[in-house]
Amino acid sequence: MRAITFALLLLPGQQEAWRRWIQEIQEVDGSDAEAFGQWLGVTRILVWLTEMPHESVVIVQIEADEIETLRPKLATSDLSFARRVRQHVLELHGLDVTQPTRITTELILACRVS
Repeated sequence: MRAITFALLLLPGQQEAWRRWIQEIQEVDGSDAEAFGQWLGVTRILVWLTEMPHESVVIVQIEADEIETLRPKLATSDLSFARRVRQHVLELHGLDVTQPTRITTELILACRVS
């Protein structure tokens, strides 16, 4: 099992729309989201919203068997849930996942305190 963690800025004024979308996924699209996640090979998704004085950041952690296939599958899938995810990511974050995009996350510090 591998994991990827990344952050996406929310576009200005989109925080409430983002919250409504997440609620919609949980309440309305739950079975579609689960089926899509299974198709992608995802075993766990964690999502945090970090609110700061001038911006909000969404932090996403995805665990899957084949991390490298997630973005290409999302970008090219004809499934209705995938199309809605692409639309919302573009509207709320300004990121077009159908276009080549390099998102890197570098672990800078990892320590255990005993």
